[in-house]
Amino acid sequence: MSKHNLLTQAVSGCGIAISCSISFMQGSQAQEPVSFFCDTFEGNYVTKVRTSKGNRAIISYGNWASASGWTAKQRCQSVTSRFERLHEQNLLQYMRTDVVNNYSVICVTPQKGVSCRKNHVLITLKPGTDPQTALKNLVGQSRGDSSVAVSALSYPQPAPATYFSTDEQGNLYVDIKQLIETAAVD
Repeated sequence: MSKHNLLTQAVSGCGIAISCSISFMQGSQAQEPVSFFCDTFEGNYVTKVRTSKGNRAIISYGNWASASGWTAKQRCQSVTSRFERLHEQNLLQYMRTDVVNNYSVICVTPQKGVSCRKNHVLITLKPGTDPQTALKNLVGQSRGDSSVAVSALSYPQPAPATYFSTDEQGNLYVDIKQLIETAAVD
């Protein structure tokens, strides 16, 4: 191959790479920037989302410590870190329940119909916990119950259930973007 052909291929490759980078940056800029952090709310540790419209509490760990052996603060920091990591990987589309390593879990998936992967697990549930009830409690749709490993936040108004859906197999999904949009701003 001649030097001219190699140079042409190299320049073409750079052009494609730059074009892909610009497209990726434009796509990521179109999404609202969010970040997740652990904080306290009404005396409980909570995972919050920082958005341009304010901070929104989405998960409370008030009753978690007794079920797992971890403190509420440890659980909050761990789950919040997972939310942030999965957000950076652009995987925070849906939350759902499933079974991983013989344990009921709440995880995230990039689309409906995708089973939970071990590295996408947010929370492993205490044996005997109803996973769908725990998922509903997690996002504040029910008032929670001390026997459930996950505690719900009390929202000033019930959040609309527009972020809940099911697939053909009856699996419950939570649209994470809709959840964040409807969560109470502090």
